[in-house]
Amino acid sequence: MSSMSRKSFVVAVCALFLFIPLFSNFICVLIPIVFSFITPDTNGYAVWEDFLCRNNALQVFLSILSFSLPAFFCFSYLAEIRKTEKNIVRLVNASIVLSLIGTLGWIFQFVVEVILITYLCLVKKTPCWDVLPSSMLFTFLDSILAFTCAYFIMEILNRTFILRRIFPDGKISKLPGLKKPSIAVSFIAFYLGCIVFPLSFLFWTICNIWRNNSLPYDKAIILSVIFFIQLSLYLTILLMRFFKKPLEDLTKAAERISLGNYKEPLSVSSADELGILSDSFNEMQKSLAEKDFMRDTFGKIVTPQVRDFMLNNKVALGGESKNVTVLFCDIRSFTSLSEKLPSEKIVQMLNIYFTAMEKCISAYGGIINKYIGDCVMAIFGAPVENKNHAYNAYCAGLEMRSSLSAVNKKLVELGLPEIKNGIGLHSGFVTAGNIGAENRMEYTVIGDTVNVASRIEGLCKEYKKDFLMSEDSAKEIIRVAKNNSNKISLPRFLCESSIRGKEEKINLWVG
Repeated sequence: MSSMSRKSFVVAVCALFLFIPLFSNFICVLIPIVFSFITPDTNGYAVWEDFLCRNNALQVFLSILSFSLPAFFCFSYLAEIRKTEKNIVRLVNASIVLSLIGTLGWIFQFVVEVILITYLCLVKKTPCWDVLPSSMLFTFLDSILAFTCAYFIMEILNRTFILRRIFPDGKISKLPGLKKPSIAVSFIAFYLGCIVFPLSFLFWTICNIWRNNSLPYDKAIILSVIFFIQLSLYLTILLMRFFKKPLEDLTKAAERISLGNYKEPLSVSSADELGILSDSFNEMQKSLAEKDFMRDTFGKIVTPQVRDFMLNNKVALGGESKNVTVLFCDIRSFTSLSEKLPSEKIVQMLNIYFTAMEKCISAYGGIINKYIGDCVMAIFGAPVENKNHAYNAYCAGLEMRSSLSAVNKKLVELGLPEIKNGIGLHSGFVTAGNIGAENRMEYTVIGDTVNVASRIEGLCKEYKKDFLMSEDSAKEIIRVAKNNSNKISLPRFLCESSIRGKEEKINLWVG
């Protein structure tokens, strides 16, 4: 909503809210006329009616003044809203404030009646004190009805239409200068309209019937009972909707979130406890969306397994000994390739290649620990333990070999050179954990097993093979394959070989 249309809308709402208390008071004036309420049959009441008939102009003046007082104060309250944007919070509390202001006319009228009755009794020596109880009860009943009617009308408009349009982003309860309303106000208004008002009226009617010793207005009593039953039913439905609709919206929003939909915030239409709950729910939904986005983004920077490991309150520095299989995969003659191709082509080629290799590694429970230029370092058996880590790493290597032909086919279609690679495996114990500084760490593995796996991958060039492994890995692969009766090509012994940095020779196996 633009600032201009918002301002015009607020002006229209203020005009409507100014009319509602006056309309409620007008209804209260009509009710005694429509139902012909029973009045006390006493001398004092006769004197009072005679006085009002002889001073009809005074009665009209007091009636006009009684209506003018709440109209003036309501106008003053609403006029402040137009002065500055900050005062727009007054609309949130308008239903309770203007409803209370609307009762001022009845209170003023009662005070004037007390003064006039006192004047008649003390100055004119015409006792009519017995009029006061009836006058007090009339004032009490009219005030309750005027308050209840105005409050619920304005509250319905606020909750269903007005506040949602003025504050589309919610957070009504956090507006500066707002005196937060409470759900208790709605229950009090309901109590006054549905319990106190009918019981007070019926008690007053029974007392007057008893005093008059007759039942001349039985039709009026029946109509009154029907009216109060309908009024109570209507207010009950209103109060039910006040709480049912927000709770239904809350339930539907919770279901959407459970399905991963964070894009539909709750519509906030009040500043009471339900409004605060809706705002808190929207904040929670926003926070969950941010965390979900961070989780997805984090899962692209590291593997999902490492992401989950890091997010499960395991971000402290430190490590633990784990038995794993480490896989290294390196592109052959990458330096000469990079010298012949522009940088964007190199990046395009690597992205296609790494995407294919990552799918193979992830399919068998491995994680890519890091990319070292054109080299991939993957781990099987950490951070999630897996007893068959060597076998899974071997299967991933075979899959990587098979998928390389599809990668090369795609590269040729793009005008890029074909790729050859070498894969090396070694199994053993490593130190796995978060390594680095307190404010910058990464999950990785270190130890002699990692170094040996890297050296074995380097031997692929020397022996002109694309898949080599240590005997520790090969024996474990063969054991698992035989136990599971898996029909795959098993590793074969190649030779005994020296590796850089190690005095002892190792047995190399080829996949």
